Amino acid sequence: MKEKWNPGYGRPDFIKALLLANDPSPVYIQVWGGTNTVARALKSIEAEYQDSNQWKVIYQKVCQKTILFTILDQDATYKKYIAPHWPGIKVMYNAHQFACLAYPWKRQVPQEMQTYLEGKFMSEQIIQGHGPLTKMYYSYGDGKKQAGDDEHIHGDPTKLKNTYWGSFEKYDFISEGDSPAFLHLVDVGLGNLDHPEYGGWGGRLIQSKVDPSRWEDGDLVSNSVTNNHLFRIQEFYLLGKSNRSHGFVKVINNNYLNFIYNCYLF
Repeated sequence: MKEKWNPGYGRPDFIKALLLANDPSPVYIQVWGGTNTVARALKSIEAEYQDSNQWKVIYQKVCQKTILFTILDQDATYKKYIAPHWPGIKVMYNAHQFACLAYPWKRQVPQEMQTYLEGKFMSEQIIQGHGPLTKMYYSYGDGKKQAGDDEHIHGDPTKLKNTYWGSFEKYDFISEGDSPAFLHLVDVGLGNLDHPEYGGWGGRLIQSKVDPSRWEDGDLVSNSVTNNHLFRIQEFYLLGKSNRSHGFVKVINNNYLNFIYNCYLF
């Protein structure tokens, strides 16, 4: 089943085939860890075509199709190989904003916005009484344990206080980790795929002044990004069409809020 559902997992040949295919559609490659598998695919393409008369066409084709969304630099292969050898590839680099939906959210999300991640909101608006899908969602102190994962202790109600990431209450949000790499692709009408600077569920990124192929977060964009995304995702996809309301994203730029409203009609 892994091969069926995750054909690109650890498979640089799969990525290579996608990039070389005669389909001009963009290929979004989500990097939830290091870029080593992507680098291996690109290195294979370079090794095969660099000394041929096709190289210029192949290079442009790959650069035009490839869009990397990376969460941090979790290994050195981007800096050491991809950046110098494939400078034309478009890169979305999220090094800070994702943390608002990760374990350190209590340190990243402004206090006035943390209500959307706290147990009362999570329990009432997401977990309890909203169907079997969101009922399965893991949260702090919920008594659940992932089979085979010794590090999943977050559901233990006796281990909520004075943890590495802070103290928590029952049903508090745990973490979505690198999920903003996927959330960036959720089209809610904000236009972020063509304009990352507009902001979307994966954050808001601006074009680097040093490298025009690279889009980044950081102090110039915002110190943090958050939204009540779980509630909105559940509302959009689990409720009936007539009950869906307008979604929104809240972007916190230093000390002020910029509300981007989405009037996307289903």
